[in-house]
Amino acid sequence: MAVLTDIGDVPEPPTADRLRISGCSVVVHFAHRLTEGSDFPEAFTGGGLREIEDDRSYQSKVRPGSGLMYSALFDAGALPAALARIVGSGHSAGLRQAAVTLGGEYVVTALPLLLSVPGPITQEAAVIELSSPLTIDTLLRFVSLLGDPDIARILAEQSAEELARAAGLARDDIDRTWLVEGSIAVQVWNLDGTQNRATGDLYRGVEESADYAWEISALLSYATEDLDLGPSPEASVIPVLDRIAKAVGKTPDSLTVSTHSVASKPMHSTLIELMRGQGSEVLVPERVTVEPPYLLSLIGLSRPRIDTMIGAIGLSELVFAAGLIDLIAPDLGFTFRLASIAGPRAEPDLTNLDALFNFSEDEEIALREAGWDRDRPYTSKDLVRPGTSRASALFAVTDNPALGVSGPRPDEEGVVHVEGFLVKPGARVGRIKLGYRR
Repeated sequence: MAVLTDIGDVPEPPTADRLRISGCSVVVHFAHRLTEGSDFPEAFTGGGLREIEDDRSYQSKVRPGSGLMYSALFDAGALPAALARIVGSGHSAGLRQAAVTLGGEYVVTALPLLLSVPGPITQEAAVIELSSPLTIDTLLRFVSLLGDPDIARILAEQSAEELARAAGLARDDIDRTWLVEGSIAVQVWNLDGTQNRATGDLYRGVEESADYAWEISALLSYATEDLDLGPSPEASVIPVLDRIAKAVGKTPDSLTVSTHSVASKPMHSTLIELMRGQGSEVLVPERVTVEPPYLLSLIGLSRPRIDTMIGAIGLSELVFAAGLIDLIAPDLGFTFRLASIAGPRAEPDLTNLDALFNFSEDEEIALREAGWDRDRPYTSKDLVRPGTSRASALFAVTDNPALGVSGPRPDEEGVVHVEGFLVKPGARVGRIKLGYRR
């Protein structure tokens, strides 16, 4: 809250459609899985792709020896006509893309779509030329159309076809291609045409956001960080903490993080040390990990209030957590990768999480038959569709001081009483007590 000393300091209310965008970049990503036994780095070095190794290659963001390869831009086919119509472009733009891989059978292609009014950049790069600056509504409709199944299918096919051609592969060598959901990024770099704004000024970010209020907020909701290609949890936890801290308006050393117990296996030990080394308060259960009390801290039912949960969680528990989050904090969510059960069992003394991704052959078969992809990042929306949770009942199987509920207690008549909560949409919570006979 700001205290204003003069009425003249009060900004004018935002005016709809005042913001005009004369130049921006929209980046969409596609994942490609090559046929079994393929190794893309071999095709990369043997084909026509050229590798870049400067700051654009993300080499500074991964561990040395990670195997990261990042190509220079190459063809990605033509711009679909529907996308050109949305932004009023009569220019038949050719698209470009870059390929990124950490080795093996998986490749990600990034397609940067540059939109700009005529100027120096339209003469130097593959650009979707605009006849006039965009309104925020038009830009968001353009971004939304990228996720349309028909448009996504066209772009995915073009991306795969040109990737195969550039890498010297047969088209059949790419077994599957799909849009990486939630990875569309937007960067605005020219606001010429906006009312009461000096032409030629670059967008000044947060400093200037107040002038455009909800319009800038709506646009920034589409922004994403660098694409995460799935490094080990220990390698990625520090940047993840930094991003979480930024999102909640804190510093990493003021975060409260809940994680997995180390009572049964020490594999979370290194992860815990790294998080505590950042200064974060890390809550480590003495025995087993029970997620609901931590999640209910988000609405003040338990203490301390967590900012995030990081660690290994069972898939069934994750489904329940997704449903609970949908009821109490629908604006929040989580992301996860599938993990092995057999791997940690085979190496019980590891102090890192590497074994989580050592899948057995039986696990690989079971995942494929169930339609899961072990290398794809998932979110809570993949488990519970937002807005579909109706109620959640939680009962204490042991005393839980954090929530103030008792575990099962028999009375003199042999009836066992257990306490818990009934949670409904909108974070409506009621305490319940159940009795049963053994």
